[in-house]
Amino acid sequence: FSYRGDKLNLMMSSGIAFSGRKKMLAYADMALKNAKKRNIHLSIFEHEKELEKLHQEDIDSHQNLINALDNDNIISYFQPIVPIKDLSKPIKYESLVRIEQDNGNIIQPINFLDVARTNRIYDKITKAVLINTLAVASKHLIPCSLNISFSDIENELTMQMFFTTLEKYKHNDLITIELLETEDFTNYEAVYNFCVKVHNHGLKIALDDFGSGYSNFTHILNLPLDYIKIDASLISNIDKDKNSRLMVETIVELAHKLDVETIAEFVSSQEILNVIKEIGIDYAQGFHIGKPERIENLLSA
Repeated sequence: FSYRGDKLNLMMSSGIAFSGRKKMLAYADMALKNAKKRNIHLSIFEHEKELEKLHQEDIDSHQNLINALDNDNIISYFQPIVPIKDLSKPIKYESLVRIEQDNGNIIQPINFLDVARTNRIYDKITKAVLINTLAVASKHLIPCSLNISFSDIENELTMQMFFTTLEKYKHNDLITIELLETEDFTNYEAVYNFCVKVHNHGLKIALDDFGSGYSNFTHILNLPLDYIKIDASLISNIDKDKNSRLMVETIVELAHKLDVETIAEFVSSQEILNVIKEIGIDYAQGFHIGKPERIENLLSA
């Protein structure tokens, strides 16, 4: 929509459900999850059978997740992050979690991460992805990154596992930890201390999804960051929207003054790639650069 002559772009997911008073909020929440899962703006449920079906899907997802954890079927696909400013720098690879079923089917994280959080087994996924990522970085000697959530940082047992696992691998300097900027850092001191400890172990820190929704520039100023990953909401239409470009230029200018490198997410076309090169962004990531794949496929290409 337009406000005072400026074009503003908003993205929203909503869920609506019609039910009795006792179940209405729970069903509306399930409808919202369905909207996010299907990547649509609005999901409406008018009949309880639809909601019961969605509830059964959650139960099935939970069982699939338990089976995957029991059988070491939590795997990582890797997506390339390519230097576009200084071509002498190496390509990086982001570790993205998947479930590989016994029949070879690959399940996307949108189908099981919320279930993992709800059933309090998200930490087991974190451990599996960490081991996958460290193993690939050590074997192929390539820079890799993985996501760590605020709930991981708050979980004392997860943090013990995290740093104990790091001690078992060499080449920690090849690993970058991505923190989700979209999460609410309710314990800022814990996040800062985690970043410092990660740096002391030789790893790097990236702030992920910066620019999505309400972004706090104090994160850039106060956290010891090595990279800022600029969110898809700003990059996806940067070749057409002057306001998106202006915001990205501001972020990049501030980051570079703080000696922090920048990564553009969701680079889906040559036109977008041309614009971010003009702005001076350091790295590009997205389907135009490369889709997530098994690391063997990427390295053999």
